[in-house]
Amino acid sequence: MAKLTFLGAAGSVTGSRYLVEAAGKRLVVDCGIFQGSQELQGRNYQPLPVDPKTIDYLVLTHAHLDHTGWLPVLVKSGYRGSIFANPATIELTTILLKDSAHLQQEDTLHAQIHKDSHHANPQPLYTPEDVDPALKLFKSMPRGGGVSISVRSFTWCPMTRDTFSALPAWS
Repeated sequence: MAKLTFLGAAGSVTGSRYLVEAAGKRLVVDCGIFQGSQELQGRNYQPLPVDPKTIDYLVLTHAHLDHTGWLPVLVKSGYRGSIFANPATIELTTILLKDSAHLQQEDTLHAQIHKDSHHANPQPLYTPEDVDPALKLFKSMPRGGGVSISVRSFTWCPMTRDTFSALPAWS
């Protein structure tokens, strides 16, 4: 039986991260940052309740930062599997993550200079140097139809243009 664990976007509409466990494999759907209040943003600095090294696959539904913005943190924390997404999502995520890292560095510098942070030593969530290792893990998948991401694990089946379902393959 498949098990679904909400790792983010529970009690809020940001920080989308879901863990699907089935057939002895772990699939994460989306890997977003929390945006909004200081409390929500603080969640970005908390580790996942599962070791990133134990995650087998990651699939992105779309490029918004609340679905992709935590990828550099996950990879920096030890995730080494593939990141599956359609070509448009890969292209947009590449732009968004690089821009996000740049803006985080600027915001951190501003907070350090003007001493207007809640933290004694503010640091960016990730830097431009943290983005490239995540981008190297991208693997393209088609936008429509299903794609098998492992012989004995998961088949990713987009149900409609905006709704997706991860179905375990039990063969």
